[in-house]
Amino acid sequence: MASSQEDQMRFWSKVDKQFLGCWLWSSTVGKKGYASFRAQGKTSTAHRFIYQVFNGPVGKDSHVDHLCRVRHCVNPSHLEAVSLHENVVVRGQGLSAENSRKTHCKNGHEFTGKNLSVVNGGRRCVTCLNKKQREKWRDNNPGLKTRILRGHVSEVSSEVY
Repeated sequence: MASSQEDQMRFWSKVDKQFLGCWLWSSTVGKKGYASFRAQGKTSTAHRFIYQVFNGPVGKDSHVDHLCRVRHCVNPSHLEAVSLHENVVVRGQGLSAENSRKTHCKNGHEFTGKNLSVVNGGRRCVTCLNKKQREKWRDNNPGLKTRILRGHVSEVSSEVY
């Protein structure tokens, strides 16, 4: 985004450089904590605006990430253009990022190889899915019991026992 001298002067009048290396935006901050700024008739985030002033245009598929994790910081040395995946999943602090870093399911089974299933974009533990399916089958078939023959699970009538 090309910016005029007037836009840049307005921008700098809204910056407080006193906070531990972060340059905090002292004007409009949205509900999610991001600063907004209007220049050349377009409103964008203040950190994206100043990143482009210092580094040139940012591609449409790129996001400007706060390395300091302070959403209303506009210090160009705290900003970096990255992909959406890098910003949200790799560096993010939200639920998607947290889940993507998990290596084991909640029962301690590792998410690898044959024990990993991707369902609707989410990772699932095959061991836990199989256990849940067996329990559901047993609940729906109360007159049958499970026995193991030569390493295979089979269902037999309770009358056999």
